Formats: sequence, C-alpha cells, structure tokens
Amino acid sequence: MTDQAWGPHLRFCPELPVDAMTAGADAAVVSTHKLISGLTQSSVLMARGERINHARLDTMVGLTQSTSPQALVYASIDAARQQMAVHGARLWRGAAELAEWARAEIRALPGLRCLGTEVLSQGGVAEFDPTRLTVSACDLGVSGYRLETLLRDDYRIAVEAADSLNVVLNVTFGDRREDLELLVGSLRDLAARHGDAAGKTGSACSSLLARTPRFTRQVLSPREAVFAPTVARPITECAGEVSAEMVTPYPPGIPVLGPGEEISPEIVTYLREAGGAGLKVHGPEDRTLATLRVVA
Repeated sequence: MTDQAWGPHLRFCPELPVDAMTAGADAAVVSTHKLISGLTQSSVLMARGERINHARLDTMVGLTQSTSPQALVYASIDAARQQMAVHGARLWRGAAELAEWARAEIRALPGLRCLGTEVLSQGGVAEFDPTRLTVSACDLGVSGYRLETLLRDDYRIAVEAADSLNVVLNVTFGDRREDLELLVGSLRDLAARHGDAAGKTGSACSSLLARTPRFTRQVLSPREAVFAPTVARPITECAGEVSAEMVTPYPPGIPVLGPGEEISPEIVTYLREAGGAGLKVHGPEDRTLATLRVVA
C-alpha cells in the first residue's frame, strides 16, 4: 500500500516518475485536490489484486465515510480525472519545462541551491519529479524556516513546505512563466540582501532539526496512555516520562512521539529546538512545545 497523496499527476505524463499502481502497488491513495483540479478534501483510494480483501476494504471505508457525501466533491474528482486523461501529458510537460527553467536560474544565484537530477546518484533514490523546486539558502546563513518566512512576508510567495534546510515549491499547470519569473526575481533580491553571510552556514542549518530523533520505547499501548490520568509538564522535565499525546512535525509529517512512548533525552532536545525554531507540529495540546502532556 502506498501513500501517493502528492502524486495524483504522475500517471498522466511519461516525463514524470512512475506512479504507485503502475509500479505494482496493491493499493494507493491519491489526493485529487493536490496538484490537480479536485476540490479541497477530494481523494481517491485505488486497490486491486488478490492480496487485498476488497469487500472488507469497502466496509472499512464505510466506517469512516460520511453518509451524506458532497456531490460537488465527487463531480470535481471526475472532472479532474477527465482533464488529466485528455490533456494531462501536455499540461504537465509545460509545468516541467517551467520548473526546469526556474531551477537553472536559481542554481545560478550566489548562495542558493536547488535540488536536481544529481540526487539520483544517492542510494535509495529511484526517480526525480522535475516539477518540484527544493531550494536551500543555507549558504547564506538562512534556514529553510527563515526562508519560508522571508518569501511570504517580503515577497508574498507561499511555499508548500519548509524544514531546517530547505523550502519546497510545487510548479503546476496552473503556473505561468511570469509566476516563475517573480519567484526567481525574489530569490535574486533575497540573495543580494544576505550576500554578506555567504559561506557562513547558520547554526539552524546544521542543527538537530536536520534529522529526526531515533525511535523510542513503547511503554503503554496508545489507548492506555490516552485514557490514563495525565499532567502537562515543562518539556525540560519530560525525559523518562511516558507521553500521553502525539507529536508530529510537519514536514515531514512523521510522528517523533506517540501516546505510550517513553520520552527520550534526544526527543526532548529535538522538541526544544523545534519549539524555538517555530516548527509546525500537529497533535500536542501545547503547539509551542513549552510543555508536553505525560502520563501521571
């Protein structure tokens, strides 16, 4: 089973990476509201083959699905599918060409990096989506989080995601050449403003946030932890305690802590740094990460 939420476009253009179902997955989820033209919240679960009980899968979906589905969402899925089936290859070739132009321009700017096909030489990397622009200004001493803020506040450009090192921008068939020219011009101005820091990589770019902490020990079941008596404690006092909540930084959207897990010193250090950097987190009661709720 594959989470292909950010890959609804892959099936429709041969220049893009292979999609999960073509690669042999038994099931995959794609979000038609991401990158193609479905309305917000629209998505599709695809399944095939003998290893999945389709009748049981249908029952499980029914347990969580509304009994009053929104017809407009269904219609948008069908319209998006038709648009991709008829025009997808042409539309996404155009998007890929725009992205490659922007990538070359960004890579020519002093102090900026933009991920390209060189990543294919890394172990574990099979393909590269040319429509994604992964930009780093760490050589200017600007972390990914700071770069996101600067682009939003100073240039009115919203990125898709940011982490300690990079920002990610999606180029789609809805973008025009002038949109990419605006991005490149903004990054050129930003590089000039921070040029004095070139080569002085900021601590935020080499910090613990550049990697996630190791998995920790499961002490209680998630159910036991969630329904147990709990108390909110300063995060500095939480090492060795048992978490009563989920903590999921986004990106990458992978929990570093779940209910019932022991809070390690490494996780405490990571979350303290995350809170200080303003990292976006899902799950905890205190989104600033000043405190964590633990089993009493």
